[in-house]
Amino acid sequence: MRVDPALTRTIHHADPVVQEVLDIWAARLLQGQIPLGDITSTVARIEKWTDWGPEWMETARVHEEMGEQALEEGRNISAVGSFLAASRSYHL
Repeated sequence: MRVDPALTRTIHHADPVVQEVLDIWAARLLQGQIPLGDITSTVARIEKWTDWGPEWMETARVHEEMGEQALEEGRNISAVGSFLAASRSYHL
């Protein structure tokens, strides 16, 4: 039995293409260890589908910059965590 995504949807977007992508990929992003906060904050900055790539790259850059700062401050474990988050975002 196929469940209508509109019935289980937790993230909403006005652009139907963005919504379709979220319906298909949100669970995969979460399974790929992308924090829900990263998904929702990125989606909040998107007006239309063509915004997705640049905004998603910005989300990854934020993690990368946090990693650089942590590394400079000698917080190596935090740096590794931020670099891993950045790499997962860049990958997806």
